[in-house]
Amino acid sequence: MRSHVLAIVPLAEQAHTDLSDALEEGGFTFDFDFIPAVVGALDWSEYGPYRDGEPEQFLETVISAVAGRRRDVAAEAFVSENLIARES
Repeated sequence: MRSHVLAIVPLAEQAHTDLSDALEEGGFTFDFDFIPAVVGALDWSEYGPYRDGEPEQFLETVISAVAGRRRDVAAEAFVSENLIARES
C-alpha cells in the first residue's frame, strides 16, 4: 500500500478541495471519514489505484461513502450502547 500512496495523494487532494465545503458542513474528519472513502472509491489493478470515469462520478462516490461511513459508525455506536445498557 505504501508504494501506491503517491498515486492516491493527488486524487485525494483534488477531491478534498472540491468537497471541502460539504465535508466541513457535515463535520466529517479528514483521516477517519474522508481518506477511507477516497481509497474505497478508487479502482485497483495490479499496478495500483486509479480513478475510473468522470471526476464528478468519483466525487459523488466519495461523498456518499463518507456519509455512509458516518451512518454506519453511528448505528454501530447505538447498538453497542443498547447492549451495554441491557447488560447493566
